[in-house]
Amino acid sequence: MNYNNVLNGIYLKIAETGANKDSKEIAEGLPNIFSCEQTTIWFTKAIDGADKVQKLYPRDYHSAFMLGQAYYILDKVSPARLSGRDEDVSKEAFKNYSIATTLHPFKFEYRNKLAQLFAEKEQHEAAIHELKKAKSIAPSNQAAYLNLAKVFINDRERYEEAEAVLLEFIKKNPDNEILDIYRLLSFIYAKTTKWEKVLDQSIKTIQIDRGDLEAHKYAIMANFKLEKYDDARKLCNRILGLTEEADNAYNKYAKEILALLSEK
Repeated sequence: MNYNNVLNGIYLKIAETGANKDSKEIAEGLPNIFSCEQTTIWFTKAIDGADKVQKLYPRDYHSAFMLGQAYYILDKVSPARLSGRDEDVSKEAFKNYSIATTLHPFKFEYRNKLAQLFAEKEQHEAAIHELKKAKSIAPSNQAAYLNLAKVFINDRERYEEAEAVLLEFIKKNPDNEILDIYRLLSFIYAKTTKWEKVLDQSIKTIQIDRGDLEAHKYAIMANFKLEKYDDARKLCNRILGLTEEADNAYNKYAKEILALLSEK
């Protein structure tokens, strides 16, 4: 049974590589292995193999999750293009993810993946339910907190609830350097115009990663709103130093703010 799961996992990984839009570079020099037809065959092998394991061992959660993964990937890359079918294969992904979480209710990865699918299909309350369970399973894993906060944001901009989730993680893990948490808090505070808090979170980010251009942008924005013009100017010049001659959005933003600051 373990051998079959490993083999089916290999088939699925090959199929995923073939379905990936960036797989041309990977496939260079390997003709026909990642063609549309061959990719379909790899998906079929993975699904048929995992399905056989499920039928032989109905309590095997590995094969159930693998089926969920296969249908999830197929749903994202368009099943009609790969297999000539038009049905909504996400239903199969939901079904098999749910089987996996029922068979192994305390597996963080399974809960988190099912929640991701719910969120992508805009079934926000179901995603929130699963992520709260995932959070209780692995309270030190920031993924569940970040994903839950993002679901709250996408569901009618529930910023206060998103903030509370992220602050809960910080409280439980005070010694962690949690860049993604600080970055998302900066976004939330900017959206709710809490500029002192934007500045606080962006400075924390910069202290850990001095090259984080997004954090610099938030810090400039906050300093400008708080009329701390000298600090905003210094950060603008730092962005120009970090980006050098690169003509990107951060470089342009810094130049625009410096132009405004010249009038202050």
